[in-house]
Amino acid sequence: MKAVVIATSGDPQVRQVQEVENPGIGDDEVRIREGLAPYLGLKCSGIIEGVGKVVIRWKVGDQVCALLSGGGHAEKVAVPVGQVLLIPSGVSLKDAAGIPEVACTVWSTVLMMSRLSAGETFLEQGYLLQQMCASITRLKTLLHGLFIIGFQGGTVAEVNLSGLLARRLTVQAAGLRNRSLENKDVIVSEVEKNVWPATTGVQIFSIDGSSRGSPAHGK
Repeated sequence: MKAVVIATSGDPQVRQVQEVENPGIGDDEVRIREGLAPYLGLKCSGIIEGVGKVVIRWKVGDQVCALLSGGGHAEKVAVPVGQVLLIPSGVSLKDAAGIPEVACTVWSTVLMMSRLSAGETFLEQGYLLQQMCASITRLKTLLHGLFIIGFQGGTVAEVNLSGLLARRLTVQAAGLRNRSLENKDVIVSEVEKNVWPATTGVQIFSIDGSSRGSPAHGK
């Protein structure tokens, strides 16, 4: 199969498409063909072409999307069964590839780590999560803390601590890639239970604000 590999360190141009071996399937894994998202890619969507011996829920031919530890930028990827989600009704295979990482990032940081509760307000700034945040929850001013889940201006920043001290805030950083499989299973399960019902027919927006996909609930 073909996969995007990083041959050496450097800018994005170091990425190369190479022929690599197909991933093996563990007893508790499924293998998904045509992942759209060891290789790059933290999410994918595709059609299951093989399942492990102890996999009961999924079968060959199911259209699914998944949260990965890597490997989404390849034609095939093996995924632990607990990280696989059925593609929401009315959402295309292509659009579904972008949902798992966004949904799991928001749910794990905003709801599980910060313990934001109903009736509170959540301010999202500088990260492309607006649409999923709106569908996850109706979030009082956020006084709990600052959660860093991504950065675009480099890894070093100047911080005025007076505001943090005045409000007794905490600062946390979070990511999905290095979490344990067990923790990812819990996150995916929570997302499926609490977020997935709101994703039926979800509308996907590009960076320039244009929409693609099927309209959802008139928006």
